[in-house]
Amino acid sequence: MGLFKALSLILMLTAHLSAYSATELTLYLSPKGDDGLDGQSASRSILSLKRAHQLIAAHFKKSPSNVNVLIAPGTYYNQTVVWTTAHPQYQIRIKSAVADKKPVFDGRSDGTQTLGSQRSFFIMKNFSGATNITLENLFIRFYAEAVGLNGDRDNEKTGFNSHNKILNMTFDKIGSRYHVDQASPGYAVLRLVNSKKNEIKGNIFSNILNKTRPELLHSIYAAHYSHENVIEGNVFKKQPGDPLRVRDFSNFNIINKNEFESAGAYAYSEWYCEKAESSACTKKDPECPSWGNVMRSNIYSGSGLFHYYVRPNFSNSNSACKTKAPAKAENKRLRTSLNVTSKDGAGTKTPKGYLIESRLNTKVNTGYCPRPTDCVSTGGSCYVNGGGTSNHLCVNNDWRSR
Repeated sequence: MGLFKALSLILMLTAHLSAYSATELTLYLSPKGDDGLDGQSASRSILSLKRAHQLIAAHFKKSPSNVNVLIAPGTYYNQTVVWTTAHPQYQIRIKSAVADKKPVFDGRSDGTQTLGSQRSFFIMKNFSGATNITLENLFIRFYAEAVGLNGDRDNEKTGFNSHNKILNMTFDKIGSRYHVDQASPGYAVLRLVNSKKNEIKGNIFSNILNKTRPELLHSIYAAHYSHENVIEGNVFKKQPGDPLRVRDFSNFNIINKNEFESAGAYAYSEWYCEKAESSACTKKDPECPSWGNVMRSNIYSGSGLFHYYVRPNFSNSNSACKTKAPAKAENKRLRTSLNVTSKDGAGTKTPKGYLIESRLNTKVNTGYCPRPTDCVSTGGSCYVNGGGTSNHLCVNNDWRSR
């Protein structure tokens, strides 16, 4: 290539990159913003994520590019958004405008209310492919649930979303205990449905509690084909429900270097709805076990032991599930290594976790027990010594640990 042609190519690339930079959209939110404005400078800040969503949708129709939504410090009350805009080639970053100050999204109507009025903060609806949405450095409180990355649970191949990031968020006071509808339990602080290859890193989940059925609420609930997510460096504390729940053929997720403090009967539990067992299983296709998930280098502190729960294959499970194990799963439902227990913060550690599973060879009863020695039968159900029941499985006190 001649010198003239080389210089021309460089100039063309430089012009292209300059045009690309010029089209990147930045929107500004402020607690004193006005949704009647365009949000394209701090002096023209908007108030709500709903308005940001409208502006981004219009921008993508004209000239799609990367988008930054910069949120000023302060408290934003009573906000909720159903997000239906994304682009497979561009990023949408929703984050604090100031690195060391997390804006607060509060589900209450105003600061005088004691309970939240909004059920969810951010719900992303069905897509087909990479969505590239980041939520970063925000504080979310007083919602029954917080964030949903929702694909289509009945369409594994084309109804998914992917490549999203949940980074350095704080989720506090989430669940029906903090919501006006206390009779309707929350199920997930962060819900993934057919949501793949996401990064969930550096977040804090605390005071996660339902008013009734506290065991039903999980900090992260990865369900229905939610594969290859990385869950790393998060802190889970003060929550009676199992912090991590995996459901229905959600495979090859990496759970690494997290901390659990007085959180759940099990740090990790896996479940799927068996139609032969319950009429509540409404998914079109049968639900199946999950395979190849990895739990590595996590720490549990407080009373008790580091437990995992994997629901076994049912002897009457449908034929589709019996043949659905991924080839690279190597017949491993869950891999664990280097998980330790730090008792009462004193630094006493044991390099051993406990995987509890039921031998499913007799009638299934409801209830759960974290250790065989705590499993007592009362009227055909299982209870934990000291009270309380849950929706895990115990089969005639027949448990094993490995």
